[in-house]
Amino acid sequence: MISYAALLFKTKKEEKTDGKVWIKNKKVFIKDEKGLGSKPIICPRQGIKVLVNNTIHESPVTVSAMDKVEIIAEPISREEAIEITISENLAEAWLHTVPSHVVKYEVLDSEPSCRLEVKAFEIFQNVRFIPEESLYAKISEMGINTGIIHEEIANACNTYEEKDMQIAIGIPCVPAKNAWLEYFFSGSEYEINLHENKKGKIDFKNIVDYQCSKVGDILAVKHSLQYGQTGISVTGEIINPGTPNDITLKAGNGIVIEGNGRIARCIKAGKAYKTVNGNIVTISINEALKIDKNVDIRLGNIKFGGSVEINGSVKEAMEVTAKGNVNIIGDSLFSVIKSNSSITIAGNVISSRVETEEVSKLDSTPLKYFEPIIEAIDYITNKIEAYCENEALNPEHVCGIAQKAKEISDSKLPNLNRQIKNLTTMLKSRKYEFLNEKADQMISALKIIQNNCKEIKSIDHLYELRAIIYGPIHIIEEKQQSSGEIGLQYTVNSTIFSAGKVVIGNKGCINCTIQAKGKIAVKGIVRGGKIYSEDSVELTQVGSSTGTSTIISVPENGTIKADKIFSESIIKIGKYSYRFIENTENINAHVQNDKIVLR
Repeated sequence: MISYAALLFKTKKEEKTDGKVWIKNKKVFIKDEKGLGSKPIICPRQGIKVLVNNTIHESPVTVSAMDKVEIIAEPISREEAIEITISENLAEAWLHTVPSHVVKYEVLDSEPSCRLEVKAFEIFQNVRFIPEESLYAKISEMGINTGIIHEEIANACNTYEEKDMQIAIGIPCVPAKNAWLEYFFSGSEYEINLHENKKGKIDFKNIVDYQCSKVGDILAVKHSLQYGQTGISVTGEIINPGTPNDITLKAGNGIVIEGNGRIARCIKAGKAYKTVNGNIVTISINEALKIDKNVDIRLGNIKFGGSVEINGSVKEAMEVTAKGNVNIIGDSLFSVIKSNSSITIAGNVISSRVETEEVSKLDSTPLKYFEPIIEAIDYITNKIEAYCENEALNPEHVCGIAQKAKEISDSKLPNLNRQIKNLTTMLKSRKYEFLNEKADQMISALKIIQNNCKEIKSIDHLYELRAIIYGPIHIIEEKQQSSGEIGLQYTVNSTIFSAGKVVIGNKGCINCTIQAKGKIAVKGIVRGGKIYSEDSVELTQVGSSTGTSTIISVPENGTIKADKIFSESIIKIGKYSYRFIENTENINAHVQNDKIVLR
């Protein structure tokens, strides 16, 4: 507890009051601060000086009640000044004038303040207006002879104030603009995206997002050059808008150029990149993602829309997923490898899952909705370009592009709105999954054409709308070249699923489950596990001398060939099965007369 004596001697909280300064009848009054309060400050201004203890101050100064403070107002004389400048675009002339005069300042009263800004009233004396002859002589001297604004010159010559005004205006030129490219792909190979799992922790296995363009994606759009318009300077000279430079958009691997050279579209999945050679820009696709290290937790899982080449091994608990081929130089250890095409692993496959998926060709039914609209847009575009050429107009500057498109649509394409409505209804139904990702974008583009084309800004814009709507056709027409083949050298305790055939090298496979739609061929031993092919099986050695159970299966019309099969091995052909009770060589098993024939 605090004692009574301590309370008696406890210091009071120090008082805090800011100082004040004010002006009344041109005299300065000051009240000092208290405690930790701020000292009063007085701030001079143009034409007003502060005299503190016989010292002149032209900038803010702190004062106290003990100081002798006076306000001194001094008249300011200004000489006549005329300055004319021509703007950078040469189409404007500006005048700055200062008439000859004297400014006298009358100090005004002010309320108490901690920081006092001195206020004063300006009185202009001995004003001499600028003669118009002087101004016109200056204008003539600078060669200004076009678009002179005489009213502004008269105003400048009848004021005692400093003025800035525009005194001449020509015709500004519209500068020519170079053609330029808008890109829709990332220049980097990958991006880092931090994902949280259900427990709120960062999923470090999937933080790397490898950039991949898909079939049908628009990768670059060329915006046409603009020729500009000549202008006239305030000195009467022609202002040249300059000559614009064009760009040529060129197709590299996996790219097609559409829209009369304006659109670069991806027709093969992979990493997009550009190369520039002068005014030629080539867009290309690198179909293979190359990894020159092991795939482990430091690198993360690999997911790529093209092919993947790994010059290393895939380590424990990692995944590699690709729509193209997967080629691994090293091992696959307790990992998952998936592809929509083929998989080749040169090293060992240990306790892994290796899988290729069957790729079915997309339903071409939606083409009937797209094709008439694309034909209509092409018809409108060709007619507008011909119109602009005949009228010697620049298509990118024709303000009536939208109106012309509407006229063509109304007079020549009476069914277009109905066709657009049918396509829009189909897209909104979400019936075709491969269209859903870009359905909203296509619907927006269709709406612009359907609404009397009034939002179409240029032929470039018309080509861009066509490109958006045309994209799915490339997806439908994509060449399906997936073999689904899996090629391995040696595998243990793994699961193999193939949409095509499976080929295993001289080291063979042990305790594996292998299933394939195509042929299965193993050049080495097959010991333990199950093998099933929807086609046929060709093996070198099945089972072991210790009687390891191994099951080989094919459909009823399939065949099983083996150089040697050990006892306790089982073959199944359709509904028929056969267990070997002794070692047998040169097997060519098939079904004949409702039983399995071994040779």
